[in-house]
Amino acid sequence: MTEFPLQLKPGWNALFVSDWSGNYIDANGSSSELSNSNDRETFLRLRKSADAIVTTGATVRSEKYTKVSYAPIYILSASGSIPDSNLGKVLSFAPPIFDQLTQQLKTEGHEVFFYEGGPSILKNIEQTDQPITIWLTLVGPQTPGGLTEHALQNLGFNTSWRLLNTFQDGPNLVTQWHRP
Repeated sequence: MTEFPLQLKPGWNALFVSDWSGNYIDANGSSSELSNSNDRETFLRLRKSADAIVTTGATVRSEKYTKVSYAPIYILSASGSIPDSNLGKVLSFAPPIFDQLTQQLKTEGHEVFFYEGGPSILKNIEQTDQPITIWLTLVGPQTPGGLTEHALQNLGFNTSWRLLNTFQDGPNLVTQWHRP
């Protein structure tokens, strides 16, 4: 892995992986087939520096989630049904949720939140004043007319994001975006 500054900011942080066509899930509804070893290492480095991990029931059901020792896991689930009830704290939700969720996490002593679900729920953060940093790994060799400039728009986000950094990491381009 190429060395570059990976530092989560207080508030919301998220990491997405996408191919150069803008796909962020594979045919099985997971991002695992799009990912590669460089992306997984970036994910783990960022995840381990969070003091609260937030995901969705859909992500828990489609990925191989396990409990971790370094941060509690909060699972957003409209149904309240997840495969392993000991994995983390299940929270019911109705978007928009990020103001309430931020308050709850801060009340429980957390400052650095790492979101691991898909962009459909995270897009709701654009309706709040919560700061957020998104790391987007574009996997594989760049294609002509790649989507660096419009990467977040292709995931359904608006245009209020500012590109902070880009880093080449093997075959991947890691981009860091911030919305103050």
